[in-house]
Amino acid sequence: MSAADADRLRSVARGERVSWSVLLVALFSVYLHRVTGREELVLALPVTGRTTRQARSTPGMLSNVVPLRLRVRPEETLAALVRSAAAEVKHGLRHQLTRYEDLCRDAGTVDGSRRLAAPVLNIMGFHAELTVCGSPTLNHNISNGPVDDLAVAVLDLGAEHGLRIDFDTPLDGVDVTSVAAHQDRFAAFLSTVLAPDRPAERRIADLDVLTEAERALLTGPWAGPVSTAGTAPTTLVARFEEQAARHPDATALIDGERRITYAELNAAANRWARHLSSHGLGRGDLAGVLLERGIRFATALLAVLKTGAAHVLLDPDFPDERLARRPTTPASATSSPARPSPDASKDPGRSTPRPPANSSPTAPATPASPSSPTTPPA
Repeated sequence: MSAADADRLRSVARGERVSWSVLLVALFSVYLHRVTGREELVLALPVTGRTTRQARSTPGMLSNVVPLRLRVRPEETLAALVRSAAAEVKHGLRHQLTRYEDLCRDAGTVDGSRRLAAPVLNIMGFHAELTVCGSPTLNHNISNGPVDDLAVAVLDLGAEHGLRIDFDTPLDGVDVTSVAAHQDRFAAFLSTVLAPDRPAERRIADLDVLTEAERALLTGPWAGPVSTAGTAPTTLVARFEEQAARHPDATALIDGERRITYAELNAAANRWARHLSSHGLGRGDLAGVLLERGIRFATALLAVLKTGAAHVLLDPDFPDERLARRPTTPASATSSPARPSPDASKDPGRSTPRPPANSSPTAPATPASPSSPTTPPA
């Protein structure tokens, strides 16, 4: 982040009467909200863990991690989110001596199956213009330790050099190109958001994360030719079925090494829709969808739409008690897909999830998979 953009960050923070690190927490939350669609986030914020003068002058490893729970509402302004972030950071710092490991143990997340807070946002504002006996230094942050998820480190390089933003991830199972794209996009997002006058007065929904090149790609080559045939009323299901009829053998979805055509996806969605309709799901209902992203996930969304109902996306990381309180209708709650089993990630099309805690013992927890030899499509 250039020196000019870093200075602009500090200037906007002063206008909101917060530190630049709090403003950065709010902006990072906006970015995560826009790219994930989640309105409730729990960030991991590393802190010094030194609350006394003696602790600050004693060598040793006292650092800790504080979970920050933030709710990002698209209709609110950035200023409102900054105030919420400031209050949450202040609250978290009061409890920074409570060890993060103890919180994970009490929450039952020590086995690594779920994370209490992620990703990590480590703001290090103490490296700026470090001197040794009056001589300037050039600092190189080599590593902050092991990384089991996305870890973002922000280093203050001084007034002349701006900020450095590092994105660290594990090596296994990570698309490095995608991570690098997020790093570049987040840096560009900061510059774009901070450029106008009074950026804190803008609505969060109006803060765009796309670069100009990405927007041109989405609205140009990827959007296809612009239709001049008018704007006749239609539905998403109708448009999908038109595409399936026009290109039945074209690839519709790619999930790892698996590919399915439009005809296969449409047939599977029809089977699932008939199954859901037979259990009472229809127009005006809400169907909970609890599946990892993949072919089964896309098929479930299409099937729900084909019944006339709407879907509610459920997070597999939520505990069972919270999932049971999601706003689904009784008819759809008994037939919505349940939490995937540990083996579900190995073969998304053939796993058998366990039923949710509030499901009927007689109603199937999930329809047959797309590859199952069931009744031919209508």
